[in-house]
Order: sequence, then structure tokens, then C-alpha cells
Amino acid sequence: MRVVLLNILLCSVILVQNSEAQHGSIRGTIISAVDSLPIEECIVALTWSHLISSSDSLGRYRIDSIPFSQYHLTILGPGYITVDTEIKICYPEPIIIDRILKVDHDTLHAEKDIKHQIPKLFLAGGIVPIVYSDDTLFENKFKIRYYDFGDTPPADAIIRKYNRTIFNYLDYKYGTEWRSFVRKDVLFLK
Repeated sequence: MRVVLLNILLCSVILVQNSEAQHGSIRGTIISAVDSLPIEECIVALTWSHLISSSDSLGRYRIDSIPFSQYHLTILGPGYITVDTEIKICYPEPIIIDRILKVDHDTLHAEKDIKHQIPKLFLAGGIVPIVYSDDTLFENKFKIRYYDFGDTPPADAIIRKYNRTIFNYLDYKYGTEWRSFVRKDVLFLK
């Protein structure tokens, strides 16, 4: 009886080890091509599987317990071009897949808008734009327009870069006076 139990126990241990050895993992970091900063809340998924993850505030993601097979790794970031990479999981050590995402459209150029005298300050948007009664006063005094993308803005990195250039322009042209009157929902002001 002891020999039978010992054989069953050994077979169980071998089966568990073999099943664990048939899984791998991937991890990596997702960075923006615009400003080389990490991108948070990117969706990372393996097609034809239920395995999915999202990037954290440092752009890091991880997917564990991936059965050995071939997959398409899809990375979707808000305002970025979707990346689809074919990968093969065939050993238990983690595979490191770092990606730099390019923006979906890079049509916002603050320097060009300043040169053409049409600079904007981008606002945190929503489905319905919010307009305050004193917006026009600010816009006329500082020769700038507020702009709300609605619920489909470009990537945060583009807006951050654009607005920071405009902040520097306004500081140079008006000192810090404009900051006392600007709307509090201007993106990346702080």
C-alpha cells in the first residue's frame, strides 16, 4: 500500500511540475515616442486567449501563466497607434517585450500655432464642452483660445507637450499674470 501511495504521490508531483513548465510569461514597459515617458492604462492582450493586462503608472505590464503556444501581442494605448507583434511562448522564463508607441496623429504643433497667431490651451474635455462667461475675456486679453477635444482627445503626451510650450510662451509674453485668470481645467497646468 505504501509503495502505491508513494507512486501516486510521485506521479502527481511530476504532473504538476510538467504542467507548470508548460507556461511562460511576458512583461515589459510601454513608452511614448513623443516625450519618452511611460504610458499608463495601455491594454496589453494576447489574441485568441483570455489573457489581458494593462500598464501601470510606470508603463509596466505583466502577463503570467501563458500556455506554450504562438500568439499575437496587441498593445492599445489611448491616442497611440495599435501595435501587434507575433510572439511564441515556449519556455518558462519571462519574455521581456518593451515597446515605444507612436501617436495616432501628430498634427498639434504649438510653435506653428504661435507663429500663425492661433495658439490654444487644451482643456480636459467631455461629451459636452463647458464654456464659462469669462472665457472670452481671458481669450481676448491674452490672445489665445481654449480648445476642448471632446471625448476623443489625442494622446496625453501630445497635449502635454503642446500645452507646456504654450505655458512657456504665455510666461514669456505676459509674465505670470495669465496664470491667475486661466481656467483650472487646462490640462497639465500644474
